[in-house]
Amino acid sequence: MGKLWRRRLICVGLTIIVIYLAHPVILEWAAGWLVASEQRPEQIDCLVILSGDERYHVAGSIHENSPGLKVLVLQGPLDRLNRWKVTVPSSIRDRNALNAVGIPSEQIEILNFANRSEWEWARELHQWMRDHPEQRVGILCDEFSSGLTQQVLESTRNETGSSLQLLSVSDEQYTTTNWWKSRRGLKSFWRAYFDLIYATLFGEDTPAELEWTPDQYEQELEGR
Repeated sequence: MGKLWRRRLICVGLTIIVIYLAHPVILEWAAGWLVASEQRPEQIDCLVILSGDERYHVAGSIHENSPGLKVLVLQGPLDRLNRWKVTVPSSIRDRNALNAVGIPSEQIEILNFANRSEWEWARELHQWMRDHPEQRVGILCDEFSSGLTQQVLESTRNETGSSLQLLSVSDEQYTTTNWWKSRRGLKSFWRAYFDLIYATLFGEDTPAELEWTPDQYEQELEGR
């Protein structure tokens, strides 16, 4: 009996050592499921700014090599703070950041979409591409959300028949090789995994209703 337990303890100990030594490989493999296949920004006429910590600098670098590059900035519904002019819309922030890296305003176009659904901006983008068939389009997005972005784009592509290049942008604090070493990397990993699994299982979600305006809020109070 003693020999049997010693063997079991040795096996457990060896298993723990193997897992400890191999855990970076396992964790890197797990993050790889979140990342879409990487594509190089070759022959792009138009660049879409979606997400990614270094997206503006990457856009500036691409613009240096292609001075005539057109840039599309996405703008969803304005939230309450935007409408009250407490904060500026995201498209204005994007345009200012792109100006700062050398991209002139006349080469930047704002593409509006009606609700906050991931699928909605993808449909609007495909529609824009159908209206501009001569444009070769690339889209900059966060590395960990690139898998979800690719899934959304593919599911809406059938509606328009258009396609584009997906360019993933790594975060300045973490990559697929070290995401578990920082709190920001851990949060991004689990959020991206949840979003990807949810989209895979349930598909397009019903967009949330638009927020109340101050007048609507007052009317609601008066009606009580």
